[in-house]
Amino acid sequence: MGILCLLSIIFTMGYIYLCHLPFFKIKTVQVIGNKLIPTEKILSLANCQGKSLLSIHTAKITHHLLQLPLVKTASVKRRWKDTVKIIITERQPIAWAYIREHWWIVEKNGECTPSLIFESLDLPIITGLSSPNDVAVKTAISLLNLWKQKNLSGQKLSEIHVDENLGLSIFTLEGHQFLLGNTNFAEKLRNLQKVLAYFQRTKNRIKLIDLTNIHRIYAKTE
Repeated sequence: MGILCLLSIIFTMGYIYLCHLPFFKIKTVQVIGNKLIPTEKILSLANCQGKSLLSIHTAKITHHLLQLPLVKTASVKRRWKDTVKIIITERQPIAWAYIREHWWIVEKNGECTPSLIFESLDLPIITGLSSPNDVAVKTAISLLNLWKQKNLSGQKLSEIHVDENLGLSIFTLEGHQFLLGNTNFAEKLRNLQKVLAYFQRTKNRIKLIDLTNIHRIYAKTE
């Protein structure tokens, strides 16, 4: 028993000695795969610059990185003798969703991830959803994708609102509201394109355009 204790002390002291050797001091931290998350933020969370390569806990660093809402996967690897390699896979956000007083990141595939932090991302917001699994999430994404394909007189989409009875509405940064219902978005956006072009020519300032009825369009001007 005494021999085991002695060996344990020797190994512990040897490990501490090796950790303090300048030979294993981390000089380089490589960050790969991040586009949306600043490298400085990842380095700050990893907090391993200048430490010993032997003393860092890769699993602990990975856990900290996974707390970032935009990180889907993270891998931390040692590269002897003085380098740490951090590989990040980011989520692919297409919008924010505000559901039950909480922010969620909405990805292209419709997956919603809770976010404790409102990241500085220039993305539209989806409101009115009942839950992260609401079928209207994919409907809103479909509308958002169609909107991006159109050149709607410089209108910048700010919010898509989901209403159980009225369907989807679009709010723009210019202060306009477009009611679109639940179906035929492609055709309705083509109609909207024509209406916006008309109002541009006439110099009338629009406030609301109702396109829920595909055969009859209502417009409200300021």
